[in-house]
Amino acid sequence: MALGNVFNSSFNNYTIKWTEAVKDNKSFNKLPRYQYIAHVSEIFFAEKKNFDKLKKQIQSSTVQRIGNQYYISEKGSNEFITINADPKTKLVTAYVNTQLLTDKKQYAFEKNDRQTMGKVTMNFVTAADDYFVDDLSVEAKFLIDQKNYETESFIKQKKITKDQEKKLEGKGVVGFAMDYVKQLDAYLNSLK
Repeated sequence: MALGNVFNSSFNNYTIKWTEAVKDNKSFNKLPRYQYIAHVSEIFFAEKKNFDKLKKQIQSSTVQRIGNQYYISEKGSNEFITINADPKTKLVTAYVNTQLLTDKKQYAFEKNDRQTMGKVTMNFVTAADDYFVDDLSVEAKFLIDQKNYETESFIKQKKITKDQEKKLEGKGVVGFAMDYVKQLDAYLNSLK
């Protein structure tokens, strides 16, 4: 997947998979569908407002350094951010955030439904004269209808040139959402 300009060139090459557990499962319909799309914006070097938000959070948190890793947490919280930095280039090589997934209740959730764990992980390529997000994964756990559910999404970025990016005809977020619904319907129909 080429992230480039997320809304114009992304979501061109992807695979969506489910297990038979989703068949006739009312709880499955409460789970967030496109969670990793929302987390593409967490590539905090790409958007100034996200970078500024991260800077403010670091300034108001406890930061511990262990080797090349920085552990950032707010007092009294079990959630955290870790940032690994290359000692020579001072560039971020890995980023983990367990904080940003738990701030919103999903629209379909009922009174006792909730997210119990969330984690965004990004790995960066820091080659000579090149620096980009190599992959992004989102993991989450939910308690829905008194049962535990896990979801996992993964994006692997394909490095392309600016000319290749201009030639892409992306489906964008709306196209992805339509594909998602079509593929899920086809999968559910295949189980009948």
